[in-house]
Amino acid sequence: MMKCLLIAIALLIPLAAHGTVLTGTTAIPGTGLSVGSAYYLGTSGLALARANSLSTLPAVCIATTATTCVAGGTFVASGTIGNGNIGATVYVSSTTAGALVTTPPSAGNYLSAIGTLTAPNVLSISPSTYVFGL
Repeated sequence: MMKCLLIAIALLIPLAAHGTVLTGTTAIPGTGLSVGSAYYLGTSGLALARANSLSTLPAVCIATTATTCVAGGTFVASGTIGNGNIGATVYVSSTTAGALVTTPPSAGNYLSAIGTLTAPNVLSISPSTYVFGL
């Protein structure tokens, strides 16, 4: 298990219902999805990912509609995503199911990257299959 000390304030990413999915996407169908939330593939289909439990990782996609979860491509939000720092890695939150943060979860949780900010309002969705214990 990887151990490290991370001191940061979590910044929730408000992808909300406003945004556009650009070309190059891989979509996973679902039902009742919460737009802007990260999902993993559970035994009954898509379920909200959360970095406080290995059983709810790795995140495989971000919901862009109530019936579509995007596993690759680019998402343009209507506003700034998280802290808006270009190049920032986006992670699954350990405190709120499905939420995304631009700072890694704290010690005792798991690290699951879902993408990278390529502009203050642009998320390059590229879920990692690697999950690390902190």
